[in-house]
Amino acid sequence: MKVSLKILISFSLAFALTLALGSCAPKATDRHFEKPETAFAPDLKDVRLNLRLRELGEAPPDLQWKGVISTSSFFSQAENLIRIGDENQRPSLRDKGLAWIRRFYQVPKSILMADMGTSPYIGLAAAQVEPEVQAKLSEILLQMEVALPIVQMHVLELGKKLPPPSKKGIEELLAYAKSLIRMILVSIPQMNLPPRIAEGFKIELIKSTDLLFATVDSLLKQLRTAKTLSESIALVNVAIDTLKVQLSPQFAQRMVQGKKLALALDQLKDAQGALTVIVDVWLILTPKERLQQFKPVNAELYSFLLKQSFSELECLRTRGCLGGPIDGIEKELFVLPKIERYGVARLKDQLTAEALKYVSASIDSFAGEFIPKVPMIFSEEIQVAWQVKALGLDTVRGDFQSYLHRIATDWSKAILPSTNGKVPGFETAYMRVGVSRHADLSLQALAQPLNLTGEVAGASLSANVYLMENARPKDDLALRAAFSQINKIVAFGGYRNANDTLVPALLAPVAHRGALLDIVHFETVKTPNYSYRVPDHISLQDAFLASPSMNYARNFSVSGLSAQIKGLSQSLLFTADWKRTSFDRLLGSIKAQDLAKEVKDPSLQQSLFPKDQLFALNIGTVSVLLQELKKKMTPVFLLTLDNKVLWADQYFGTDQDIPVMAGVVDIKEGKRIDYAESREVAKFALALAEFIEALDGIENTQSPILLKRNAKGTRPLDSIISGRVDLKHLVIALANFLAKKMKTPQSHVDFVYDLNRQAAVSGVIRVETQAFAIRALVKAYELSRIESYLWSAQSLYYAMNKNLYSVKSEFYVNSDGTELDFPDKITTLLALSELKPYLPEESRQQLQKLMVPWLDALAALR
Repeated sequence: MKVSLKILISFSLAFALTLALGSCAPKATDRHFEKPETAFAPDLKDVRLNLRLRELGEAPPDLQWKGVISTSSFFSQAENLIRIGDENQRPSLRDKGLAWIRRFYQVPKSILMADMGTSPYIGLAAAQVEPEVQAKLSEILLQMEVALPIVQMHVLELGKKLPPPSKKGIEELLAYAKSLIRMILVSIPQMNLPPRIAEGFKIELIKSTDLLFATVDSLLKQLRTAKTLSESIALVNVAIDTLKVQLSPQFAQRMVQGKKLALALDQLKDAQGALTVIVDVWLILTPKERLQQFKPVNAELYSFLLKQSFSELECLRTRGCLGGPIDGIEKELFVLPKIERYGVARLKDQLTAEALKYVSASIDSFAGEFIPKVPMIFSEEIQVAWQVKALGLDTVRGDFQSYLHRIATDWSKAILPSTNGKVPGFETAYMRVGVSRHADLSLQALAQPLNLTGEVAGASLSANVYLMENARPKDDLALRAAFSQINKIVAFGGYRNANDTLVPALLAPVAHRGALLDIVHFETVKTPNYSYRVPDHISLQDAFLASPSMNYARNFSVSGLSAQIKGLSQSLLFTADWKRTSFDRLLGSIKAQDLAKEVKDPSLQQSLFPKDQLFALNIGTVSVLLQELKKKMTPVFLLTLDNKVLWADQYFGTDQDIPVMAGVVDIKEGKRIDYAESREVAKFALALAEFIEALDGIENTQSPILLKRNAKGTRPLDSIISGRVDLKHLVIALANFLAKKMKTPQSHVDFVYDLNRQAAVSGVIRVETQAFAIRALVKAYELSRIESYLWSAQSLYYAMNKNLYSVKSEFYVNSDGTELDFPDKITTLLALSELKPYLPEESRQQLQKLMVPWLDALAALR
């Protein structure tokens, strides 16, 4: 049985990178400006800030973050801490951000949990391998049916060739059985069985008989050294259960009598107790055995017992029963005193020894009768085991998905004992947080319905990657995160289960109803204008999957889209098959054979989690999101040279309408809103840049899905490489929008752009907006090496120093004087950290002095 993911995602998912983006982003040679550049430098010069000299030992500024927040915001700030630490060579800040992420996943009820067996990945795997498994199972069952009489015939023939032992005892029976098994194993190659059947028969025979023989050997040693009849009887019972021996009615009755006798021997303390045992032994024995066992030892006792009726014997063995006047007197005056004179302890030892000898002789006698039957019994047992195995395989064939679910659940319980085999699903949407330097980090999950937000769906992927890439060896939390990550990737795109039923994807229809995403058969979708995204809120049926009712409002924010692109892009760093990642350490060594322990097959020695195929699925899922940029409900708009607004699906690459800028808007209640926020445009540009950077080195992929050539000789990989260039152009168009269209006379970036008025709307200048714009412009420069984007970023920073710096706050404030909250300060510190290397030396030194107290404040957080 070959268990392999074999993800059959359509090649069109990879081609979509070119088809969706190639025509909606300007080529480098198409770039035009409304006015020619006259100065090749930032619009502004930096100003000297009135930075207070902090005294030695003075406490850093007091940072606090308290209240109910979105989980996506918590993950974002944890990631910001990591990046700030990296940019400023402060490992303690990186460690703090990672600790925040780890702490989140240790908070009760912060995540939904699912059985591995019912997780999306196992459902997808079952569907992908079922046709091959069904064919192989049918083949195996037919081979087993033909092979069984051949095996039984060989066993019986070998039994005829093996001479029975000269002595008939239990040890001889065991030795005879072992010899027969050795002969069967040696003769398996001569049975001409199919290799799979021969190997399976050999493995099962060794496994079952080795354990059986070892158990019986141990029982025999204990039986031969047993000190009491109770111990001996108990061992015989264990042997009967182990060997599954069917007792005859007579032997079964003897076992009941023996247990009764053993109890009496254990309680034997006086003459009456000894008499009770003597009578019990008399009742167990046959008349012939009484004559052999009693008369030679004590003829007088033999004669006395012989003349007693059953009721009289019962009276003799019962304490206090005297019976008739003659027998009662004889018991009281003659029998009991004789026993006392003989010695109760001495008699007890003799009775015990005789009982043990009798048990041993009975077992040897039984074994002697059993020896000639061994070959036939082995043949019958093989038939029973064969039929049980065939029934099991037929059951698997009837419901393979349930079988795979069961063995996956059992396997996960063994490797994830701390969660009883459960893997983390998606995260809660909101948390109560307490962050300060005065108390340890406090996190509490808020109870809420079974649902998911689009931002959390993406942000959790990013958080998991950080957790896994920085985990210690054999980290149980990281292993759970790895299982969660691959299941989330599958959940994003949905799948068809083994019954060919479509399990809904989290990527839900944006503007249409009915046609759900079918990523495995994506090329069969008849209407190319369908677009899919994770809504801002969607109901779940379990820890991973969307509710089959697809209950969601048609609200799709840019923030959610950016988080999803960013998260899936960072996940590509986890699944990239051409380099070593945490995937290899956590999942790479797991074989399909580890899961299916009860079935041994060479084909199961392949990876249970094929990295190259998961990478293809990962990149295909991002492609679905990127295709939206060219579809009817695209959120992306283009601005042409003559200030004309075109939605991306309306641009066909003509010379009449040359786009030089681009923006992106939310979709509310199934309709595009008529304004764009600069902050969200910047987030979108940064997310696309994450994807571009995640594709670095993709030329080295070994994924067969991405390398297979079509009829024209091109590969999906070629389209991805080409699409990467087009994505850079789109990032440039978004940067143009921020640097030109949204720029105020004071070199700030306005908060919002009105598409109806085709103008930026003046209002409060928000520091957070400047920070995101700076980050996007710096990233545009790093991707394109066009210095004008760097100059624009520098101008925004200089304008912040000139107009938004507060001496009182020792940091920046919004233009209306309002203080920044904790997330805004962290976002701003990250933007300044990323810009700092590109500032002139004097400005860089000033910025460093400004940042040090706040970096110290972050380090002081507990």
